[in-house]
Amino acid sequence: HTHTHTHTHYLSQTYTCVYVYIHTHKHTCRDYLGTNLAQNWKALLALDVPHPHAHPTGSGGQLGNVVGLQDQIVEVDARTGTCLANTVGNAAILETTDQHVIFLERSADVGECPHMVVFPGGHAEPSALGFDSQETWREGGSIVSSERVVDVLFDAILLEIQEETGVKRKELGEPLLLGFSRRVENHRPCMSFLVKTSLSASEVVARYRNSHVQDRFESTSLDSQPRLELLSHVLDGQVAGAGKAAGDGDGVGQAPRPHRFPGCHVGNLILYRNYLRHEGLC
Repeated sequence: HTHTHTHTHYLSQTYTCVYVYIHTHKHTCRDYLGTNLAQNWKALLALDVPHPHAHPTGSGGQLGNVVGLQDQIVEVDARTGTCLANTVGNAAILETTDQHVIFLERSADVGECPHMVVFPGGHAEPSALGFDSQETWREGGSIVSSERVVDVLFDAILLEIQEETGVKRKELGEPLLLGFSRRVENHRPCMSFLVKTSLSASEVVARYRNSHVQDRFESTSLDSQPRLELLSHVLDGQVAGAGKAAGDGDGVGQAPRPHRFPGCHVGNLILYRNYLRHEGLC
């Protein structure tokens, strides 16, 4: 996972020059200590103060969530997420040749978002940059080029798609970064990509069902919905049951309920709709 703060600047209506600045730092991703995925993240977000407050040494903040600064204890306003290491995830709007969008239903065997509906995704691995510990990061993290970090972040989403759906890398186009979304609930940030595949929706479903899928345990099913029906159903609350879901064979499918998507993945759909509108496709 990557600790990030993101600042996006849109410099013109023609989108000729867009910069995204990401400040990264490696942390221990398996135990999620101090992150948006920590077991006590709800307590970290429960502090009811508008700004940091200093207290005399020995006094405690609400819920005991305090940060020591020399001879003072500072109670941090976690509602803004300032006390959380923002482990940045990624998710892909995987668009097929027949203009369907692929989504998965998460299994019970995952630590994040069990039983929810998500787009393929996960997170970049620091090991892709050659760092497998805090020690190696401290020794060489400052010399990694921005170009190398960008390559890893973009490559990671293609790897996640392959591992979760069975679609091969050669069947995937170049990732297009749509933007960043963040959950309201726990401030979890997510890089949103659009990736087009050379396969149809039914072919993607067949890959998932009939080929080796490395991370198959993470999901119970893979399905799809025509892109405009999915957008209308999730973002506008319209029922899209008249469409046929590719994973249902010859049956009539229905898009998942909006509340079954994590908030950051709903944000991915908003970014996707903005892109389609900009391209005159929506």
